[in-house]
Amino acid sequence: MIKRICAEFGIDPKIVISPTYTIANWYQGTVSVCHVDFYRLEDADQLQEIDQDDWLNPDGPTFIEWPDIAAPLLDGIATLLLDLSPVDDDENARYVRISSEDPAYAGTFAALEQEFRCSRLL
Repeated sequence: MIKRICAEFGIDPKIVISPTYTIANWYQGTVSVCHVDFYRLEDADQLQEIDQDDWLNPDGPTFIEWPDIAAPLLDGIATLLLDLSPVDDDENARYVRISSEDPAYAGTFAALEQEFRCSRLL
């Protein structure tokens, strides 16, 4: 999914790789994209030892895998949660559920609902 999103920002998907061991990978396209993976971190204390500028993009999107550990540090920052789950009988397909508690995205959800003629699940 991140490869496809990065491609939309003009980033060659071939260079987009998992940041599991590097924690964060940055890519430059029409906007900068930061892709973060906190799987190897055990608690929020470890994350606080990393400079927030190294994993949070002020100029474009930051995609965070295993984001629960970062939740306390994201308070007050507009966030979207993308929950991916497998589609039966298609190993290459995923269901995507997008949610947010931030009112900044109300217009985004309204546009998606109108575009896809569906109801937002809360």
